[in-house]
Amino acid sequence: MKLACKIILNLLYVIFFFLM
Repeated sequence: MKLACKIILNLLYVIFFFLM
């Protein structure tokens, strides 16, 4: 569960970078 949350957060960071 903790690992999945970390992966989701990393994906969100990547998406944010692409949107910038």
